[in-house]
Amino acid sequence: MTEVTSATQSGQMMQMRKMDGSGGGKKGGGGMSDVMQNLSEEDRQTIADSMQSLPADKKAAAKEQMRSIDPATMSQADYMKSLLSAISSQTATTTGAIYA
Repeated sequence: MTEVTSATQSGQMMQMRKMDGSGGGKKGGGGMSDVMQNLSEEDRQTIADSMQSLPADKKAAAKEQMRSIDPATMSQADYMKSLLSAISSQTATTTGAIYA
């Protein structure tokens, strides 16, 4: 009985930690959760779709660029443009390498 209660309590505590954003995995998702929390659901999907076409090394470089953009210094529209520009710059280098 004690083992079951303990397991249930442990599961509830993990669920509570995850709901407040601090459960498991890398802390802060490598900074991408901070980027994504400033976006609307539609913009999040646009970013996710755009990132999906990038190879792993370009994706990492795009994430690094996006994390360096400060949303506090610009409007929501300008922030989204900056994020898409960071992805585009990686897409351009990927595309350029194919035709070079």
